[in-house]
Amino acid sequence: PHKKGVAADSRGGRRHFLLSPYKIFYPVMFSPPTEEGSAPPHREAVAPSFTVTPIKKASPPICGVDAAISFCRPIKFFNPVMFSSTTNEKERAALLVGGRSIYLPVAPNMNRQEVDAIINCELCPRRCGVDRSSRRGFCQAPATVKLALVSLHQWEEPCLVGERGAGTIFFSHCTMRCVFCQNHEISSNGFGIEVSVERLAQIFIEQQSRGAANIELVTPTHYTDPIIDALTLAKSRGLTLPVVWNSNGYELTSTLDRLNGLVDLYLPDLKYFDDRIAVEYSSAPHYFDHASQAIRTMFAQVGRPIFNGELMTRGVIVRHLVLPNHRRDSMAILDWLYQTFGDDIYISLMSQYTPMFRAESYKNLNRRLTTFEYQSVVDHALELGIKNCFVQTGGASSTDFVPNFDGSFII
Repeated sequence: PHKKGVAADSRGGRRHFLLSPYKIFYPVMFSPPTEEGSAPPHREAVAPSFTVTPIKKASPPICGVDAAISFCRPIKFFNPVMFSSTTNEKERAALLVGGRSIYLPVAPNMNRQEVDAIINCELCPRRCGVDRSSRRGFCQAPATVKLALVSLHQWEEPCLVGERGAGTIFFSHCTMRCVFCQNHEISSNGFGIEVSVERLAQIFIEQQSRGAANIELVTPTHYTDPIIDALTLAKSRGLTLPVVWNSNGYELTSTLDRLNGLVDLYLPDLKYFDDRIAVEYSSAPHYFDHASQAIRTMFAQVGRPIFNGELMTRGVIVRHLVLPNHRRDSMAILDWLYQTFGDDIYISLMSQYTPMFRAESYKNLNRRLTTFEYQSVVDHALELGIKNCFVQTGGASSTDFVPNFDGSFII
């Protein structure tokens, strides 16, 4: 028998799609409740006919990308210089790279910190310190924004979808190396198309004109600087949609601080509690330390959830993918989240794990999740008293729901 977690809140009736036996999100879709306080009637999902586009194999990794622990601190080829008050920012950037004539995506109003972020990248916990205009750090991302797909995504949590879908923008490359990544064509292989800040701002406006519920930036951390510029530009041109920062959680609080006031809703992963698992499966040392601090910073910026009807316009939703053979780690994550935030955030428990990419080479990951494993984690959430939690049911674990990264709507 299924259990239900139901409680009244300030909006009256039930809280927004709580723990219940109903199919809640991805890959199924919901219509809103027909009566206040009634459970949402479900509609069966129809699997889309997605195919995975073959991607050319990426060039050999730099700085030990596949090493369990790699901070990539190459020898810098430039010397520090003093900036004069008469030197403009593009000239400053040229000075910092030894006067070489190279392209840097530097805006006229950039300060020293912002220029340094491009030529001495320390946006994520790896702190590679590379000049991404000419070299690649752990994430392999260039200095210019690289996109793999712009879409209206129907299979996010219901409070992010609305009538037309979340306005997802998938960024290429990633600061982690998850061996089971379902988006490995873009995260590890690096498929994508480079765009300017101007074009990225236009894409934000175009998503709004298509009826997107929000602007959802998927895996954006390594492009923080141009994203800030594009959001600022788009907002000056009429962008009013909530901005969603959908990240792997492996963040620096100093990077997140720069997003304060620009991002309305944070959608981080909290993948691992045990650091040994984080290193083995994602080459992400000290993952929980960084991710837990990051989530605290996110919550400090945006606070408790705010809804406009059934759509969340502000707040934090923490995603956790339950892995086979690791349900105890999932329970430890739930313990920490509830002890730290109570019901002031939403949690999204995902059962969609599918052994993809290199997962078949790992004994504990080379199968799908069992019903018992996932249900035991859901039951633990109920026992803790968690009420603001999305759950998934059968059918979510399938390669049919991996997006077709074909570069749609980028150019």
